Amino acid sequence: IAFGGNGPVHAASLCESLDITRILVPPVSGVFSALGLLFPATEHHYVQTFRRAIETCDRRELDATFAEKEAEGAKALQSEGYGPTQVRYQRFVDMRYRGENSELSVAYPDHGPDSADIFAALRLGFDAAHEKIYGYHSIEESVEIVNLRVVATGISDTPRVPEQLSLASRDTSHAVANERDAYFGPEHGWCPSPVVGRNDIDSAGRDGPLIVEEYDCTTVVPPGWHIHRDVWDILVLQMING
Repeated sequence: IAFGGNGPVHAASLCESLDITRILVPPVSGVFSALGLLFPATEHHYVQTFRRAIETCDRRELDATFAEKEAEGAKALQSEGYGPTQVRYQRFVDMRYRGENSELSVAYPDHGPDSADIFAALRLGFDAAHEKIYGYHSIEESVEIVNLRVVATGISDTPRVPEQLSLASRDTSHAVANERDAYFGPEHGWCPSPVVGRNDIDSAGRDGPLIVEEYDCTTVVPPGWHIHRDVWDILVLQMING
């Protein structure tokens, strides 16, 4: 996902070096972070240090600590106008192999009152996360809990994200040049490149070289890439032979 004023300028060349063949350029990508602030749900994050070996941890003590953090979240959300039925909680456990310097956060699997099942599921989740992040896991190593985390989310009565963004009608008259030469490295050299606005890209799309100029950013489509416009006015770049 390429955003920021210059992100879509460099995205394709960077992705080629990483063997990434598909790029999404969201609408108003130059101010994408600001746009995102309008949509997310209200959340409060709480962290409590909880150093315990997973083999000897007391389930009741763990659940009581989670409940304390959830009560804090409920109070904060109530002060912001959310009722009891508009609150959702997510629990996470930060764990690590004993002796490691950093931990991984694993969702807490609330499987009922059987403590053995809970801690066995936590261990399996941690081993899977360690394998995914670091490429290995060790069933012989002891695992310790470091922190407990709670995310308290306020649920709005109406969706905060609109069904679609009406952004395609933006003025793109600043893309005044119909075509200009652009340099695409020693492999392609200088290429005549059409200069268009986002509105000029349809669902069928077109092949590079191409430059999409907008008020807030520029998207460069090199030779060997295809671009089309998808739902929510998102530009999709696809490596042709990728």
